[in-house]
Amino acid sequence: MKKSNRENEVLESLVETVGQEQVSALMLKFGGRRLRIPRSLESKVAHELCEVIGVDGLQKLIKVFGGQEFYLKKGYAKKQAARDRAICDRADFLTRDVARGGEGLSFRRATSRLVDEFGLSDRWIEAIINRGCE
Repeated sequence: MKKSNRENEVLESLVETVGQEQVSALMLKFGGRRLRIPRSLESKVAHELCEVIGVDGLQKLIKVFGGQEFYLKKGYAKKQAARDRAICDRADFLTRDVARGGEGLSFRRATSRLVDEFGLSDRWIEAIINRGCE
C-alpha cells in the first residue's frame, strides 16, 4: 500500500471518529509530524490534545486509536485555497467603489494593504489575485 493511501485511510478513520472540524483542528496544531494517541487522559500529550479537540473528542480517539502512532498531514492545500480565497475576497472589497460598499482603493494600494494583512510579498499577492479564486 502506498504511503499516501495509508495517510488518507487514517484521515478518513479520524473523521469518522471525531468529525471533520476536529480533524482540521488537529491538522492545524499537529500537522506535519507523527502523533501518538495516548492510552489514557493522564499524559502531557493528552492534555495538549484536550486543548484542541476537548475531552469528548479525546476520549473517542483513545477508544479507537489509543496507543497508536501515525503521521498527520499538514493539509496545506486546503489552508492555501482558503487563504487565497480570503485574499481575493478582500482585494475585491478594497478595490470596489465606495458607492458599491467598498473602499475604492487602487490595485496597488489594495495590494500593499494585503501584504500587511496576510504577510506575503506584493508579487505573491498579485499572482494570487491575477490567477483568480473561482
